[in-house]
Amino acid sequence: MSRLFPALLLGFALGVSACHAATPTLSITYADRPLSLIRGTELFSAGRGVILQRDDLLASATGVVLLDADGATVAIGPASRVFVSRANELVLLEGWLKVQGRPGPGLRIRTPGLHLTTTGATAMLRVTPAASAIFAETGEVAIDEAGSGKAARRLRLLAEQYAVRTGSQPARILPRPQADYLAAMPQGFRDVLLAVPRTAIATPKRERALTYAEVAPWLSAQPDLRQRVQQRFHLPKAGSNPARSSNQPPQGTQ
Repeated sequence: MSRLFPALLLGFALGVSACHAATPTLSITYADRPLSLIRGTELFSAGRGVILQRDDLLASATGVVLLDADGATVAIGPASRVFVSRANELVLLEGWLKVQGRPGPGLRIRTPGLHLTTTGATAMLRVTPAASAIFAETGEVAIDEAGSGKAARRLRLLAEQYAVRTGSQPARILPRPQADYLAAMPQGFRDVLLAVPRTAIATPKRERALTYAEVAPWLSAQPDLRQRVQQRFHLPKAGSNPARSSNQPPQGTQ
């Protein structure tokens, strides 16, 4: 019995560790000012310590926001929008994102034209209405180029290489970023990405309820995500097109 009890405790600890590994968490570790968080059908302001959930929508304003994804560090640039598809997958809808991956199972970052799976590399992504671009700052980056009705094409970027995809055109790999990319890069993204330790869990502050018409423009380039979000709200009346509403999406609160 004396030998069995420690073995049971060890088995329990391993089981808890395995459960934690299977359900990674995504936490805000730094935000100089609160950012906008859309959860369910409501708008919140969120800061350091908030744990993000599946289907959350984030919008920054003027500052850089840092996230911890169980060892991977993610920086969201100013004027950027990110969808939490799941704990190990983010979708950059607009703006800038920088990620320092971790060895082992990677964090997946999607854009409208290119998908990236991190390892131990550092990469920067930018999404504009015209194009998606990825810069491999350090290490080797694997990206998938997927087109409508076409099989994904796997590409590899070596350190300092740059991939850009405009519309449905095939991605181009260049030896260095284009001048407009470098000119628009947030100042903080030029520095080494440093992880910030997690802090005590915080609760986001509710601001107000939202309508689907306010959220739909965020997801215009992601039909699958738009359908997921639309299910939260009452379905629009026949013949209406909320995505073309004159209402403006909620702005970041930084």
